[in-house]
Amino acid sequence: MKPDPEDTPLQEALRQALPAEDSATLQERVLAQWQQRHASAQGAALQRGSGGQLMLARWRDHPLRWLGAALLASSMLVLAWCGTRPDPGVQELMQLDVLSQIAIGEL
Repeated sequence: MKPDPEDTPLQEALRQALPAEDSATLQERVLAQWQQRHASAQGAALQRGSGGQLMLARWRDHPLRWLGAALLASSMLVLAWCGTRPDPGVQELMQLDVLSQIAIGEL
């Protein structure tokens, strides 16, 4: 990763503000803290990942869960189909004789 050119004056000012021994000590402390923080975060991520993989394996291996998911999906499709059936009143109004009477203003 390239340093930002705008950060160069700030870096120079920080280097001049600290003596060489303090700068090296500070760099070592920052590096140690960074390694500790990332090591614990990486370990937690590995634990979460393995738990998720285990749960996914259990889902794949259990046939009743697949049956339940298929039943849920099919019931949602049936409900969607029932909800889109045409209204009989609207179908009656769409008949040609009714439309012609509406057009001439008798209804």
